Amino acid sequence: MTRDEKKERFIELRIKGETFESIAKELEVSKQTLINWSKEYDVNQTITTAKLMKYQNILKVQELNRDAQIEYYSKLINKCKEELFKRKMSEVATDKLLNLILRASEELKKIVPTYHYRCDVDIMKPSILSQEFHFDPKD
Repeated sequence: MTRDEKKERFIELRIKGETFESIAKELEVSKQTLINWSKEYDVNQTITTAKLMKYQNILKVQELNRDAQIEYYSKLINKCKEELFKRKMSEVATDKLLNLILRASEELKKIVPTYHYRCDVDIMKPSILSQEFHFDPKD
């Protein structure tokens, strides 16, 4: 393996999160050589950029997962409510259905983000525009 091939492999392994020690053993170079390579601007930028992209992908998957969870719990709540309205309150299983709605609602509250917006501008007529606005998806 040439020096350039080793450097490319070093970059790949660092992006994956491998330690200098394990990479040094695999590539049969000193740990100091790897440290020196990592200080080179282009190598450092390549590793940093690739790691950021990797982290962004992870966050995007989690965001999609959160959206899927929101949709799932919303559908579950709606189905339970539909079933609840079909039933008479005297039926025994109603309390279980109500508990399921409450639990699903709590799960939904945990994963739906709430945003708070604040305006620090002094407004002469507060009756026209409030200085603080709270966005809550439940509203």
